[in-house]
Amino acid sequence: EEALRLLREALDQNWRFLWDYMPYNKRLDSIRDDPRYQAMWEEIVADIDRQRANFYETRDEPLF
Repeated sequence: EEALRLLREALDQNWRFLWDYMPYNKRLDSIRDDPRYQAMWEEIVADIDRQRANFYETRDEPLF
């Protein structure tokens, strides 16, 4: 419960860089099958997909 709570808190605070290591962190093995963990994982993947799409849509626009 504590791990899921802390992961939710990190996601809500936009700590995206932590998610890079989650697939490799053995300490999270016990919660990977939990639907709450999977929902958070799907949320971060969807967010990355949105950011990627935005990048490709705007990459040729000037920054300033």
